[in-house]
Amino acid sequence: MSNLRELQEQFQKYIHQQKKGIENKIIDAPQITVKERVDIYREGYYLRLIDILEREFSALRNLLGKEQFDALCHEYIDAYPSTHFSVRTYGKNMVTFLSNRPNTDPLHVELAKFEWPFGKVIDAPDAPQLTVDDMAALPAEAWGNLHLEFHPSMQLVSLHFNTPEIWQALFNNNPEEFPIPERVFFENAQDWLLWRFNQRSHYLAINSHHKIMVDAILSNKSFSDICEALCDQMDVEQVAQFAGGSLRDWVNSGLVSRFSY
Repeated sequence: MSNLRELQEQFQKYIHQQKKGIENKIIDAPQITVKERVDIYREGYYLRLIDILEREFSALRNLLGKEQFDALCHEYIDAYPSTHFSVRTYGKNMVTFLSNRPNTDPLHVELAKFEWPFGKVIDAPDAPQLTVDDMAALPAEAWGNLHLEFHPSMQLVSLHFNTPEIWQALFNNNPEEFPIPERVFFENAQDWLLWRFNQRSHYLAINSHHKIMVDAILSNKSFSDICEALCDQMDVEQVAQFAGGSLRDWVNSGLVSRFSY
């Protein structure tokens, strides 16, 4: 068994790092050299992972083109070899990789920052998605101590470019009908909500007041705490209407899974 394990480790080291040692364990054949035989597996390893990354970051691939994207993936695979039998989360380090890669366009980083979580909301854990009828059924005395839970698929992303708009055009991959918009840089990052509803992935831009609400909900604050936090940022007379209206919109969009009080 130890010999088998050693053989497997040597083979893996060659696939990942081209470290010598496995060649003398492989039978030679007249039709193909030992190196050519093991390189078939090494190339298959890269091709499989590139295929995974291409599906995870299709917009980035469409922007860069196949040749440049494949070269980028080779670098990524060398930097982050696959260490798990499942490739579901293999692309999780792409944003870090691009952020540390010299001379990488910041838009490329943001496309990956958007694409990775947006692609994952579709298979996030399931949970109920409340309706406006559920909201209307809340007793009046519940609102002061009302706590909310977002749907498990919800994620929050902050972006400095009009990245979702660019992503949509790239994802459609039809420049004549959906031309790629000019990039727009925002000095203050724009916050976006990503989530799943009716088996589709959705995204929504939120303003600074919505962000206060989101942060409070994620911190398990009550609805009265939310309104109090908003009072520091907007006219007191507007708070109840804004908070209630925003909550109604989020409930209607499938963002909220649970009320408790």
